[in-house]
Amino acid sequence: MLKEGIITDNVLDDDAGELVLTIRMVIDDTLQPKWVVTNDRDGMEDKEISNKDRALFNMFMIADYADNHFAYSRFSPLYALLKRNMQNSTAIDKVLLQVVREAYNTVAAGANFQNFEITTDSIKEHAKKLGLDVEELRTILEYKENAYTESNITLHDGNVPYSMHGKGSKRLLSIAIQMELATQGGIILIDELEQGLEPDRIVNLMRILKNTDKGQIFVTTHSSYVLVEANYNQLLLTRKGAHSLYGFDESFQPILRSQPEVFFSKKIICCEGKTEQAVLRSIDERLRIKEGFAVKGISVANGRGGDVFYQQAIVLKKMQYDVCVFADNDVTSLVSIQENVRKVGISVIVCDDGLCLEQQLYKDMPWDKVLEMLQFAIESNPDKKIMDQLKISSLEQYRKISEVDQLSKRELLGKEAKKNGWYKDFSRGEYLGKMWADNVEKLSKECTLYKNYNQLIGWINGSATEAKIPK
Repeated sequence: MLKEGIITDNVLDDDAGELVLTIRMVIDDTLQPKWVVTNDRDGMEDKEISNKDRALFNMFMIADYADNHFAYSRFSPLYALLKRNMQNSTAIDKVLLQVVREAYNTVAAGANFQNFEITTDSIKEHAKKLGLDVEELRTILEYKENAYTESNITLHDGNVPYSMHGKGSKRLLSIAIQMELATQGGIILIDELEQGLEPDRIVNLMRILKNTDKGQIFVTTHSSYVLVEANYNQLLLTRKGAHSLYGFDESFQPILRSQPEVFFSKKIICCEGKTEQAVLRSIDERLRIKEGFAVKGISVANGRGGDVFYQQAIVLKKMQYDVCVFADNDVTSLVSIQENVRKVGISVIVCDDGLCLEQQLYKDMPWDKVLEMLQFAIESNPDKKIMDQLKISSLEQYRKISEVDQLSKRELLGKEAKKNGWYKDFSRGEYLGKMWADNVEKLSKECTLYKNYNQLIGWINGSATEAKIPK
């Protein structure tokens, strides 16, 4: 029994809560499964669950081999649905045998499949919602070598056995059968829902399944199309060898909608926004000559500012992802959460205190590259009138200044770039990333940009220590 989330053995307490059963499955050396209802209380013996008992669960699985779902053979979902619709379980085997014998004795005249029409019509309604053209769906006799079995009575599309359709269509029809079966309670198991289906069919199927309030549906997937359609509280992450499942909280919903592929990765870089995301994309392009992010199983998650991405990094770490944070450092209120992130073993790569990435670049890049960045900003932002903001008529005024005067100009350019959003879109962010990655060997070994790049490469390669920057 469950009471306030606590499991208790006190079955005599009427106020104990919800009744539950513990079911154990054991597979021995013969590889034959055995299901039992078990209880650890003294004197309680395990109760084996027979095939007949399991049939009462109305639980069937959709996988690559679903052809038997379209025949009225014993223990198929179609058989269970016919049994329910006939409302006389003792007569079903007699009806099936009678149809087979009649069909084969009167092939020329055809057989009477009227008893199957209600079942077929109910399946059609679900199949249409899943995008299947089933106007000619009907139950007739399929010729097989063993003529006198109920498995020869199958669903056809016109005169073509439905088992001859493609994988996607067969899986959808199998789901339609089981959805009708589950309208009065049941369990549907769908392995790799996306198998054999086009993206539009995956989306449509997920929208229908997630809003189904009859029975229970369990789906496994490796498709980002499935994650996009699912709500965060409908998802559970499982890992090989893990003894528990991991759930998502509401803060992940935006990433599930915009970047679902992130959650299929082994390693995740949580970044602050689109500028950092674009910068990392350029670094990935540089590394891809040898081994980029994809080879290492790395994805980048855009946390969209604030402290949300720090919180997400902590949760992802608990879910056993290898996590790194890459962000600005211009918000003093985030210092404490940065420390919390570091304490749980997450690499934190940030700029100097008080600086965003643009300011860090203007601070650390060689002066000739600073001028290239400024030239790019002027040419790519004609509406911002950057020359007027800086009160200069040409870049020559900056080319001629002394090294001492460059310090104040670096600070000015960084502030103006941040204030006026010189690089605040994806393509301009990619430019900054390319400038950083292409010129990292020219940086001072003591500057933050060099150390941050080195730390990032070390994390990518699975090392907590500094790594040699690839050329």
